[in-house]
Amino acid sequence: MFSIDQVKATAKSSVKTLIFPESYDDRMVQAAAAIAHEGWAEVVLLGNPDFIETRRKALDVDLRRVKTI
Repeated sequence: MFSIDQVKATAKSSVKTLIFPESYDDRMVQAAAAIAHEGWAEVVLLGNPDFIETRRKALDVDLRRVKTI
Protein backbone atom coordinates (compact mmCIF):
# COMPACT_ATOMS: atom_id res chain seq x y z
CA MET A 1 0.00 0.00 0.00
CA PHE A 2 1.31 3.42 -0.94
CA SER A 3 1.34 6.35 1.45
CA ILE A 4 0.62 9.91 0.38
CA ASP A 5 4.28 10.76 0.97
CA GLN A 6 5.34 8.01 -1.45
CA VAL A 7 2.93 9.29 -4.09
CA LYS A 8 4.23 12.85 -3.64
CA ALA A 9 7.85 11.71 -3.89
CA THR A 10 7.12 9.76 -7.07
CA ALA A 11 5.30 12.71 -8.61
CA LYS A 12 8.15 15.09 -7.82
CA SER A 13 10.78 12.72 -9.20
CA SER A 14 9.18 12.59 -12.64
CA VAL A 15 7.96 16.12 -13.21
CA LYS A 16 5.47 16.38 -16.06
CA THR A 17 3.52 19.24 -17.59
CA LEU A 18 -0.17 19.65 -16.85
CA ILE A 19 -2.25 21.91 -19.06
CA PHE A 20 -5.51 23.27 -17.70
CA PRO A 21 -7.80 24.67 -20.42
CA GLU A 22 -10.47 25.56 -17.83
CA SER A 23 -8.84 28.76 -16.52
CA TYR A 24 -12.32 30.29 -16.08
CA ASP A 25 -13.01 27.73 -13.31
CA ASP A 26 -11.80 28.90 -9.89
CA ARG A 27 -11.17 25.31 -8.81
CA MET A 28 -8.75 24.83 -11.71
CA VAL A 29 -6.89 28.05 -10.86
CA GLN A 30 -6.58 26.90 -7.24
CA ALA A 31 -5.48 23.42 -8.29
CA ALA A 32 -2.90 24.86 -10.68
CA ALA A 33 -1.46 27.02 -7.90
CA ALA A 34 -1.34 24.11 -5.44
CA ILE A 35 0.27 21.68 -7.89
CA ALA A 36 2.90 24.21 -8.96
CA HIS A 37 3.60 25.17 -5.34
CA GLU A 38 4.13 21.52 -4.34
CA GLY A 39 6.37 20.96 -7.38
CA TRP A 40 4.38 17.98 -8.62
CA ALA A 41 4.26 19.26 -12.20
CA GLU A 42 4.89 22.19 -14.48
CA VAL A 43 1.50 23.85 -14.89
CA VAL A 44 0.05 25.82 -17.80
CA LEU A 45 -3.28 27.67 -17.65
CA LEU A 46 -4.85 28.37 -21.03
CA GLY A 47 -6.88 31.54 -21.30
CA ASN A 48 -6.87 35.30 -21.24
CA PRO A 49 -3.95 36.39 -19.02
CA ASP A 50 -5.86 39.45 -17.78
CA PHE A 51 -8.81 37.29 -16.71
CA ILE A 52 -6.49 34.79 -15.02
CA GLU A 53 -4.79 37.63 -13.14
CA THR A 54 -8.18 38.92 -11.99
CA ARG A 55 -9.09 35.46 -10.70
CA ARG A 56 -5.67 35.09 -9.05
CA LYS A 57 -6.22 38.27 -7.08
CA ALA A 58 -9.79 37.34 -6.13
CA LEU A 59 -8.71 33.88 -4.97
CA ASP A 60 -5.48 35.14 -3.36
CA VAL A 61 -3.34 32.38 -4.87
CA ASP A 62 0.27 32.41 -6.04
CA LEU A 63 0.60 31.76 -9.76
CA ARG A 64 4.25 32.80 -10.12
CA ARG A 65 5.19 29.19 -10.96
CA VAL A 66 2.29 28.77 -13.39
CA LYS A 67 2.64 29.65 -17.06
CA THR A 68 -0.34 31.33 -18.74
CA ILE A 69 -1.01 31.16 -22.47
